[in-house]
Amino acid sequence: AKTSRNDNSSRFGKLVKLHISSETGAIVGASLSPYLLERARVTSVGEGERSFHILYQLLAGATGAERGHLALKGGAKEYAFLA
Repeated sequence: AKTSRNDNSSRFGKLVKLHISSETGAIVGASLSPYLLERARVTSVGEGERSFHILYQLLAGATGAERGHLALKGGAKEYAFLA
């Protein structure tokens, strides 16, 4: 994410995915994925600032089929949150 004071302003975080048995419903494992997130970027973007890099990349690189499956419009300019 980009802010008016920092071109790469993000916070580290971790996503924990629980793996659950479809037979028993019990937790059979977990995986941990690090990511970068700044909470303020989830709800608003200041003038001259930018939101999450991955969303821009997804919009720029998704095929037509992927866009349809994910219900994505055109590019970043189609989304007020990103524009």
